[in-house]
Amino acid sequence: MGTIAIEPEEDICRVLDKLFKTYISYKPQQKKYDNQIEECKRKVKSLTSMAFYSEKKLAGNEKDILCVVMLAPSIKANQYDLAQIDNYIYQLEKDNTIVKEGVRFRIYFVVSMLADFAKSQMCSSPKNDREPFLYKCRNQNDNDIKAYLLEWKQLVKYNKEMLSYASSSLKLNKFDVEAAFMQEYSDLIEKKSTAQLHIVK
Repeated sequence: MGTIAIEPEEDICRVLDKLFKTYISYKPQQKKYDNQIEECKRKVKSLTSMAFYSEKKLAGNEKDILCVVMLAPSIKANQYDLAQIDNYIYQLEKDNTIVKEGVRFRIYFVVSMLADFAKSQMCSSPKNDREPFLYKCRNQNDNDIKAYLLEWKQLVKYNKEMLSYASSSLKLNKFDVEAAFMQEYSDLIEKKSTAQLHIVK
């Protein structure tokens, strides 16, 4: 049975808020770092970076902290933005004002576009088939931190693939159940029988 996501404790929210405000740019720094998507509409340029947090209780008094950091839609994440993200992760790792034992941090940095430098960094990150967007992983000194970096289009495509896989799996399971039933109870079903078998969905 799944648990309901709730807002994290005040101390954790305070730390995450401080990290966001300190290290994540609200808008592109085009003149200094050239990290703005070209030909952005004015309405898009007006949108700023945002962050959301939630917490799920796990077994054995452990908990999972989910943090989604959405960089401003007009940002093209380059070396400057990755440095900010790295500082965010590093400072969370070094923070000693909150209890981290039994706490898993899963942080998703979602951007509109990755520049070439960011893409090259992702190619050398410790990702795997189960976690294709894994960017950094910290598992020492009571830390359990995983940071993910991906574009919106990658997120949409990945979710579509997962939904398609789940749909196919459900169809296969349905066929498996029906085949098993027919094999096990075929002697109870005769061709000339007027009775009907109804599957309750």
